[in-house]
Order: sequence, then C-alpha cells, then structure tokens
Amino acid sequence: MHQHQGQDRGAAGPGRARRRHRCRSRCVARAASCRQRRIRRLSAIPKAGVLRLFFALWPDPVTRDSLAVTADRLRKVCGGRSPAADNLHLTLAFLGDVPAIRLPELENLAAALVREPFVLHLDRIGYWRQQRLVWAGSQSCPRELAVLVAALADGLRARGFRTERRSFKPHVTLLRDVRTAPAQAACKLAAWCPTRFVLACTQATNHGVEYRVLGTWPITGIAAAL
Repeated sequence: MHQHQGQDRGAAGPGRARRRHRCRSRCVARAASCRQRRIRRLSAIPKAGVLRLFFALWPDPVTRDSLAVTADRLRKVCGGRSPAADNLHLTLAFLGDVPAIRLPELENLAAALVREPFVLHLDRIGYWRQQRLVWAGSQSCPRELAVLVAALADGLRARGFRTERRSFKPHVTLLRDVRTAPAQAACKLAAWCPTRFVLACTQATNHGVEYRVLGTWPITGIAAAL
C-alpha cells in the first residue's frame, strides 16, 4: 500500500511541475507584453517630454478603406491633400501639448468611462471654407457618442486639461488645402460601429505627420476595472 501511495505522489509531481511551468510561462509572456507596450509608448515621447495628444475613434479596415476611396475621389475634383489611410480618425477631444508625465491620468480617465456601443452613419460630405477642409460626417450624433464625448470633456476639465469649447460635430477629415468646395452634401459612405477609442499623439516625420496610438479602450458598455 505504501509503495502504491508513493508511486501516486511521484506520478502527480511531474503534472504539478508542468502546470507550474505553464503558469510561469504565461506570467512571463504577459509581463513581456506589458513591457513591450510600455516601450512602444515611451518611444513615442519626444526628448522634451511633451506629447501632442488627442482622443479619437479609429476606423476598422472596411470603414477606413471606404473613407480613403471617397477622399481620393473628392481630391480629383476639389484638389487638396488627403491624409494617409492609416491616419484617418474621428477626434473626440483634442488636448494639444501635454507633459508625458501626465499620461497615467489620461489612461485612468479613459478606463473609467462607460462606453456604450453605437452606430455612426457617415452620410454627409461637408466643407469648411475658412479651414479649407473637406470632411465626412453624420447628420445626427448618436446619443451614446454624445454622452461619451461629454463625459470625456468633463473628466479632462476636472483634471485641469485644456480642451476645445466648441460644440462637438462628429467628422473625419478627408482633404486639407482644398481649392474648391465639393458639389455633393448628402451621401451614403458607411454605417460605422466603432469597437474602440484611443489616445494618440501627433508625430512629425520625414514623410509628413503620423499618428501613434498610445492607449486603446474597447467600446463595450461598461467601464474597465481600475
């Protein structure tokens, strides 16, 4: 009997060791992933320690491609410059220059927001003459999006961040420095169901302006656990 019990304990030992090894491997992998995300975030910080930041919705590939095709078509008529497809976004809040040391405050704020899913119908092409911009937007702003933007603005102001005071009009910039206004106003571009919103920074490169995503939060209907 004692011999069999010893054999059972011996047989269970390797199994426990394998489970401990798998657990340690997963922990190491998660830690490495966190380090890589932090390294990517830190690599975006200029030497001066200041970032030009904004919160935005980033389109999924289908919506992005639809917007890029529309921008290219309009450019042939209106002139101007279209942004790179990967740079297309819908700004929720523009913060301007922010010390990098304040990034954790912004991350905590974003994680605490309740983010209800919604559908944004991109059904309008607009033109701002003063800025010489052509944009794609929606004739109506979904309630869930308006609530998210208002909560984000309130949270930023409560923490001492400066934000734009003008009313929120959901739009994606398609062209800059246009020569003539587009002829069309109403259109059917896409029914966009955003799955995330992001904190991003603006970077000047040899190839123009690029946007780098620093943090991402899913639009799930609940706030993330802090």
